[in-house]
Amino acid sequence: MPLAPQARQILIAAGIGALITLVLASGYIAHRLSQYKLYTESMLENIAGSYLKAAVSADRTEVTEQSQEAVSDCASRGTFDELLSRLQSLSASERKELDVLFPQCADYYYRLKLFHIDHLNTLLREYTLTLEHRDHIYAEDDHFAEVRRDMEAIIRGEEERKTAMQEQISVQRDIIEAMKQGSMDDPALTDRIGVVSAELGTADAAVDSARAQLSKALEGE
Repeated sequence: MPLAPQARQILIAAGIGALITLVLASGYIAHRLSQYKLYTESMLENIAGSYLKAAVSADRTEVTEQSQEAVSDCASRGTFDELLSRLQSLSASERKELDVLFPQCADYYYRLKLFHIDHLNTLLREYTLTLEHRDHIYAEDDHFAEVRRDMEAIIRGEEERKTAMQEQISVQRDIIEAMKQGSMDDPALTDRIGVVSAELGTADAAVDSARAQLSKALEGE
């Protein structure tokens, strides 16, 4: 049975109303998605900016407000550094003093480096989770992936530095012991000094390069 003209008009009006509602809803959803995309990308930029600042502090092994609460230095830092700086000219009593101070003071900057690396890893995890969430909703972005690779490269370099610093402490301890025994001409010890210096130099160059790349990537945002 054909619809009456009035009924047909009602159906047409209802269809048009539904279509308008759908268009408006689609536009609203697209607008909200666009806003959320900007929000997540702003979060990524902020995290990366914080990471770069933290990377500079890690590079310098700086004492920060946060590190002071987590990593304590020895009370005789000045004396220890002064004795260590003139290791070859110490008197017998000064060598004894250095022996006492070494286990208290020698690993402070190593532990400080560990703190900075942990902070960098925390920021990298935050960045990665935010990036994965963004890429799950929107298309992957090569720029943000590149930033993450630079962040990972900095941490790899700092990990290499950490390992070299740990070995440096061991070498310093062995140098002090060798001086006490008058055996500073040990070729094996000389080789270890050279290896540690080379490892630190390689790690320094790797970190500097990765940090420069990250800085360049962030400037291009």
